[in-house]
Amino acid sequence: SPLESLQDQQLLREISLILRVNERMVGAVGAACKEQLSRFYMDMLRIYKLCSEYISNSTAQHGTQVMGYSHVKLMRNVKRDTLRLVQTFVDMAATGSNAQEVGMTVQQL
Repeated sequence: SPLESLQDQQLLREISLILRVNERMVGAVGAACKEQLSRFYMDMLRIYKLCSEYISNSTAQHGTQVMGYSHVKLMRNVKRDTLRLVQTFVDMAATGSNAQEVGMTVQQL
């Protein structure tokens, strides 16, 4: 199941790396990378949601000590990296010359 896969620490590290690399690319290239981002945007949001639900459920069942578990820390990193990537893309869209076009892209995503 996807939730079991997300407990794999190496997989979480790789997802985080992919998100950080893409965030840097968006920061450097700007709106020109919208095609690449659109290819994995929905998957990225699904992963974010799965991590959020897992962390919430684990905290509800076992208390806040789960926040210290290494796989939960990595899930929190994935969530943070996802938000940074989206924020960087939106920021670049807002300051770019094609802000209206990118705004439409964000709505489509």
